[in-house]
Amino acid sequence: MPQRKSNNLTPTHAELPAPRDLVEIAFRRSRQPFKLGIGELQAALEAIAMTSLCGGVEEVEGVLRLLWCHSRRDWDIFAGIWREVWAEATQMKPDRVSHSQDEAQDVSEREDPSQSSSAETPHRHEEISVVPIAPESNRFEALPVQAPPILEGEEGARRSDFPVTRRSLSYGWRSLRRLRADGVKDVVDVAATIQQAAQQGFYLAPVFRRREVNHARLLLLIDQQGSMVPFHRFSRDLVETAREDGTIEEVQVYYFHNVPREYVYEDEHLTQPIEWAQVLQGCDAETSVMIVSDAGAARGSRRLTRIRETTQFLVKLMSQTSLVGWLNPLPRSRWSRSAAEILAYSVRMETLDQDGFSTMVREVRGLPLEFGARGEQA
Repeated sequence: MPQRKSNNLTPTHAELPAPRDLVEIAFRRSRQPFKLGIGELQAALEAIAMTSLCGGVEEVEGVLRLLWCHSRRDWDIFAGIWREVWAEATQMKPDRVSHSQDEAQDVSEREDPSQSSSAETPHRHEEISVVPIAPESNRFEALPVQAPPILEGEEGARRSDFPVTRRSLSYGWRSLRRLRADGVKDVVDVAATIQQAAQQGFYLAPVFRRREVNHARLLLLIDQQGSMVPFHRFSRDLVETAREDGTIEEVQVYYFHNVPREYVYEDEHLTQPIEWAQVLQGCDAETSVMIVSDAGAARGSRRLTRIRETTQFLVKLMSQTSLVGWLNPLPRSRWSRSAAEILAYSVRMETLDQDGFSTMVREVRGLPLEFGARGEQA
């Protein structure tokens, strides 16, 4: 009986299923946290097929990390997922285990045919299949840049690497108030009740006044795509907390790319356009407007075209309301020599952090700004 070349697998590795099975298990467990689709699964399978399988599970793990992980945080998430894959793979049925062993041995023979028996029939060589190389147009590639996924259980409190937590955003929106006493007349006016009792000489009934109702109206204009992709998670938190607050009478959200021009969009994918003139007609002097954009600071852009178009947009907007503020996700040190540095002279612009958001809420409320400890208005 001819001796087959060893595939260098330890006993533990030899009991594992085929690499394709490992990829499928890892895909099922990674699909939700990494937002993977069928294309990512196909890319992983092609990558495994085009590499040597004699490296074992370490090689499979390395290929999946390369394709699916794009940050140190993703690597940490995948490390936990891979431990679960390992545990599930070692408990697979024996028939699949034997299939994995045969596949590893076949690959070993294909890599070093001199070690196989010379007495084998020609039919044995005909059964050995060669893995086809995909055309250049179908070769696998890394995923596009996307916002980092949200881990389960973090909806109530954001991770420390975000400048503003969801809780802080919720508290900030509660201070966006424009109260008017035009609600139900069911609030006891203690001072008026005492005065009436003193005038009459006896207490007959309490005096009621109308309940104060928050008539604040908020318009959010959010820059999407391009250099704003890393901040999409914050933009969604900003929108969700404003709408979930419940104290703001009306929240309108529109999206744009770089500069709001003739059209803005009702969805974050920029597929549902609406005329900017129509949106502008719905603004009045009491409408609070908050713009979220890097204003070219991410790439250090200082194009005069963008500055001119943005300035024209701000002039039209401020002719309707003066309660306008701008949140920039980049720190002030990055504004230098960019369009943001110039636009900051036309509109109140603050950095996306806890102090900046609190200051911006006061700005769009129309309250006088106070001087903070840093010597700046806060």
